[in-house]
Formats: sequence, structure tokens, C-alpha cells
Amino acid sequence: MRYKAIAGWILLLCLFITACGHTQPDPSGVRFYYNQADVAYDSNDGLIGYQPIANTAPASDWVQLLEDYLRGPTDSQFVSPFPAGTHLVYFTVSQDTAQAVLSHDFADIAGADLTIACACFALTVQSITHCSVVEISAVDALLDGQSSITIDPCALSLYDSTQ
Repeated sequence: MRYKAIAGWILLLCLFITACGHTQPDPSGVRFYYNQADVAYDSNDGLIGYQPIANTAPASDWVQLLEDYLRGPTDSQFVSPFPAGTHLVYFTVSQDTAQAVLSHDFADIAGADLTIACACFALTVQSITHCSVVEISAVDALLDGQSSITIDPCALSLYDSTQ
């Protein structure tokens, strides 16, 4: 009986680890995630959505894509979650982790607005780089009292399954 319990815990752990694994590339291309201009709390779209992007930059030109992203949406159904003036200062990818340093302007938001902006940014970075972990910080500033915010697939749940 004890061995069945241990085997059950091991199986559960394996399932948990698998659920938090590397995100798969999206075959439909790059997606820029923004706030919905008209929030619909009664649908799966809800608070954020994505604008599909025809990627004209080389696939590895992540910095150019992120600079384009931070300029804001071109589709009127979206609004940027980022404070005016927010721009990319530093970006690197190492293995399955992307690290981004944004300008000091990014630290002007907090609470739920910061959470939504980080979710949008992380989903966009994951769409571009296929990294599963995104670490976000701002130049010489704390983000809600933290030096950085790390988003991984287990920390990012945008679907309300309580309905």
C-alpha cells in the first residue's frame, strides 16, 4: 500500500512538471498581447487579447520585434498596458529564460495594472522567443517592491475556470 502511495505522488509530480514545461512555438506566427479596448468579462477574451503580427524582421531579431511591440497596438480594439515612454533597455535569452530590462517608466504602474502589463509582455516574449520563463525588471526601480518579476507557464493563468 505504501508503494502505491509513493508511486501516486511520483506520477502526480511528473504531471506537474510536464504542465510547466517549455512552451511550443505557435505555428500562426508572432502575437503582440495588449489590453482589450472593450473589456468583456463574460467571454474567454476578457481583459487581454493579441494582435497577430506579420513578422518582417529576421526571426532572431527579438529586440526589434519588442521595440515594435512597445510602441503600442495598431489595431483599435487594443490599448497598451504600458506607461508612455516605456522602452526596452536590455534583452537577452539564455536557454529557456528571457530577461528584459525596461525603462524606468515601466515602474510607474503597480498592482493589477503591473500584473496585466507583465502578463502581456511575457506572453509576447514567449510568442517571439518560445522561451517559457520571462524575467522582467526596470532600470533603477522596483516593481511593486521587487527587483524583478518572473513569469513562467505555472505562474500565468489567464483563464477563469470557475464558470
